[in-house]
Amino acid sequence: MRSDDTNKLGRESIIAGDELIIQVSTAPEPIMHGGDSINCGGEPINKSHEPIPIPHPPQKFAPPNSSRYNKPKEVNQMKKLYQWSNWKTWLVSLIIFAAFLGFILPNEAAESSRVTGTSESPDSSFLYTPETLFSIAEAYGEEGRQYYVRARYTFDVVWPIAYFLFLTTTLGILFKRIRHSKWGLVILLPLCGLVFDYLENLSTSLVMSFYPEQLNAIAAIAPLFTAVKWSCIYASFALIPIGVIVFLITRKKVRS
Repeated sequence: MRSDDTNKLGRESIIAGDELIIQVSTAPEPIMHGGDSINCGGEPINKSHEPIPIPHPPQKFAPPNSSRYNKPKEVNQMKKLYQWSNWKTWLVSLIIFAAFLGFILPNEAAESSRVTGTSESPDSSFLYTPETLFSIAEAYGEEGRQYYVRARYTFDVVWPIAYFLFLTTTLGILFKRIRHSKWGLVILLPLCGLVFDYLENLSTSLVMSFYPEQLNAIAAIAPLFTAVKWSCIYASFALIPIGVIVFLITRKKVRS
């Protein structure tokens, strides 16, 4: 009989004629250890046929409910803005911003004054009252109000994007090395100005569209949108000189 057949059968008797010569045991006897049996290979024999729990190594990744996976949206937005801010995008935004300041804005202001008959506009005012907004709408006349509404959804859609790109890339480059501190929040100011600029355009255009009917509730919140818009824009420009100093200091530390 072959040895592999002997191994398969476990316990076999080797017979010569009618006489039993020897009994060979090919299966190793289990060694009792506590409540379970352990074979010679060191593996437990589970007599109860219940699954034996297998210990798992400690996980090296953070669970889904940790702060690593639940970062605030503003943090992710800041990260994208800083990654997007580089010298190439800054140069492109500078050219666009300069083109608006040098050519597009002066032409738009001149055309607005010609059509409306006045240079007064709620967009260029920092603070005004609902009564002031209604008086401007009266002074514009029907043609002037139509022109104002049309400009809010053409020219004044592109212009906020122009200053947003310039201010964001400028602040992003200047404050990038300290973006993990509280100063990193400054890059959100141009975005805030952009959002409130659009809210201002929406509210003032509604007032102009429905005049002489007075939308008092909308006319009351429009000045708030304008004030927040200009506050964010002024703060962004005011932070540029501070950012230049921060940029030079951090650059010197990196080189040293």
